[in-house]
Amino acid sequence: MCQMILQNIIVLWNYVKLTKVIMTSDTLQRPFLMENITNGSILMWRHVNMLGTYDFRNLAANEPINVEELLSFRMVA
Repeated sequence: MCQMILQNIIVLWNYVKLTKVIMTSDTLQRPFLMENITNGSILMWRHVNMLGTYDFRNLAANEPINVEELLSFRMVA
């Protein structure tokens, strides 16, 4: 059960990070980014050591997530 929760957290993190990358990219880069993201998979967690020990205490302080900004973002094609 814990592994499934961690995997879901990683998928959510991937969505948030990729959305931020798209939001901060310029209009010319967006089609290239979207093509690469579409051809890949957001459901990846193989790059994470599930048996590792992680310290996330500084993460929230360094990079706050503005949920309203992420949800309201609309990409213009």
